Amino acid sequence: MERGAGSEIADFGGFPLNEAGRLWALSYDPSRVTLRHHQCEAYLAPYQMRALGNFRIWEERESHTQRLLAIHVWAQTTEGHRIIWMDGRAHLPAWAPHTFRGFSTGQFVGNALVVSTTHMKNGALRRGNGVPQSDQATLTEYFVRHSDHLTNVTVVTDPVFLSEPIVRSNDYYRQPVDPGAWLYACDDGEQILDRSADAVPHYLFGQQPYAREFSGRYKLPLAASLLGGVTMYPELSARLRTVNDAEANELLSPARGRPSETSKATDSEPRDGNIRIWPIRDNVYMLLGDGGNIVVQTGDQGAFVVAREKASSPKKSSRPFAR
Repeated sequence: MERGAGSEIADFGGFPLNEAGRLWALSYDPSRVTLRHHQCEAYLAPYQMRALGNFRIWEERESHTQRLLAIHVWAQTTEGHRIIWMDGRAHLPAWAPHTFRGFSTGQFVGNALVVSTTHMKNGALRRGNGVPQSDQATLTEYFVRHSDHLTNVTVVTDPVFLSEPIVRSNDYYRQPVDPGAWLYACDDGEQILDRSADAVPHYLFGQQPYAREFSGRYKLPLAASLLGGVTMYPELSARLRTVNDAEANELLSPARGRPSETSKATDSEPRDGNIRIWPIRDNVYMLLGDGGNIVVQTGDQGAFVVAREKASSPKKSSRPFAR
């Protein structure tokens, strides 16, 4: 079910989704992938390791000393190029930009390559049914080679959408010849002409029309895939015997009559009064500081600055301006 059209709506069993993660997933409309910026969208690092297609792995070494600098992983699907830094460099500060593959560092422990990844974008922990991963998630991986087999174990910790880490494993087999298929032939050709440019397909809380299809098709209790962390353990059977239909239906909407879970996300904004310059690409830079960011583009005729004016009173709205 990870292939083809993807997993079914409300098939969340085996994922320790908290309330925020469950509601996010239930608001998902598969038509979101028809939006132009979601077509041919890249995968986050944990799901990229599960994607179909070929992988290529090679070393990068310093030319003079031959010291190992990095291990590169190239995934055919989405042409995902991932760099695992092996030179002992520190991880990026919290306010640094996030990417689909994130920022990875690794070290060998025994016969395992242990990789730590941060700074991933918000995206899908499971493709096709909205199971989310936040931009504060971290990934720990273990790569172990046994002859022509390579085992990869991923451990995702997400303080925003998961109540506990989720562990998954993948197995790869070495191909004796180059398959020659390394390009991702994807084109953002989907067009829905009667939809406004700012519309994002979604369902409001409690209004997911397909929430019961999965449980009905497979003759499962509705709560079987909505209970979060317990769905990963044998204790699920006993838990389902205590859940009635009314309680199961409540899982489709925000909690009522009881306090909602509080996100454990941390504040990634710098708070030390300093201004940092971050190169974005070419001659475009981001100036990061307390309370806001400024984009600067430099050129032969000077600098173009795009900033956001900070509101001084409730009556004065924030608006972008350019110098």
